[in-house]
Order: sequence, then structure tokens, then C-alpha cells
Amino acid sequence: MSDHVAITTLRRPSRLLFSGTNPNLGTSVTSAIAASTTPPTTSNNVGVIAGPTNYLRIMPLLESGTSSPAMRVVGWSFVQGLDKWVPQILSEVTISVGVAGTTISVNGTNLLTPYTLTQSSGDSKIFGMATSSDTASGWIVVDTCGFDMVQIDLYHATGTKKCNAIIGEF
Repeated sequence: MSDHVAITTLRRPSRLLFSGTNPNLGTSVTSAIAASTTPPTTSNNVGVIAGPTNYLRIMPLLESGTSSPAMRVVGWSFVQGLDKWVPQILSEVTISVGVAGTTISVNGTNLLTPYTLTQSSGDSKIFGMATSSDTASGWIVVDTCGFDMVQIDLYHATGTKKCNAIIGEF
């Protein structure tokens, strides 16, 4: 008899948060997040992932020239007895993109990967680069264990710029 235990990690393939099109960044974060009888839905700059696994890896992609870009990740749980979807802010980060960073053509638009992500609230593991001239990409990992849905808001200060994100679940 063996004392060895095999552990397998479930990992879903990386994919785009928004497929088919790159929405415009919002110009402000979704205002008040409150409990609701309806689940969150994907619209404009807000992507919703149903049934995530334990962790979500997120690499935001932003069009050059964004002004003060940021991202907020919200976990949603359906609470029986209340019959409501209850939100919890998991992470909020500000994003810096570098002109020399990695450019990815997504749905016909060149989008830049971040080099710096800075935690402003919540909790996430940040993997950022040292300078804007680094050609590697920054990303975050958020613990989504126990949530029925996860909402990702991408926004910036002004103007019309495109966005997307590469997400991976494990």
C-alpha cells in the first residue's frame, strides 16, 4: 500500500473576458453595489464570470492613452432565505500600461498589457513588472472560492478607449 496522494488542479484554458468585441472603458466604477434579486450581467465594460473555480488570474488589456485606468473585482453569492445576490468587493487596483510593453491585437484593436498594478482596496496577489520598458506583462490573482459569480469592472477617467482582459481559472 502506498502513502502517496495524487493532487490534480482543475484549470480552465485562458480566454478573453469579452469575446467578439472590445467594449469601451467605463468612465467611472459602477456606483453603489447593493444586494439584488437579479444576478449581475455582462454589459459594456463589466464582465461577469459564472461559477469560477478557486482562483481567477486577470490580465487587463487597455488601449494606449487611457487616463488613470483601474479595475474592480466583485464576488457575488446567492443567499437562500434572502433570495438575493449579495456582493463583496474582492479587489480594486489601479493600472499602468507602458508604451514598450506587450501589445496584443484583440478584435482588430491593439491593446497594451499592464506593467504595474497597485492594490487600492481588497486583496489580491499582484504580479507586476519593474518599469514601463519591461516587455513582460503584469497580472493579478484573486481568491474567488465560494462565490457563485465574479464581476470585473474596467474603467478610466475620461475619453473613449477600448479594453478587454485575459482571464484564467484554476
